[in-house]
Amino acid sequence: MTTMACPPRPKLDISHQSSFAIPVPQAHTDDRQTTV
Repeated sequence: MTTMACPPRPKLDISHQSSFAIPVPQAHTDDRQTTV
């Protein structure tokens, strides 16, 4: 039971980090388009 609860916990953390990584790369693309 503890092993099954372990995998779902870290997966949620990754999802939160992924959301943060999405806005970060998008900002870089905007900067590049502005320079062009």
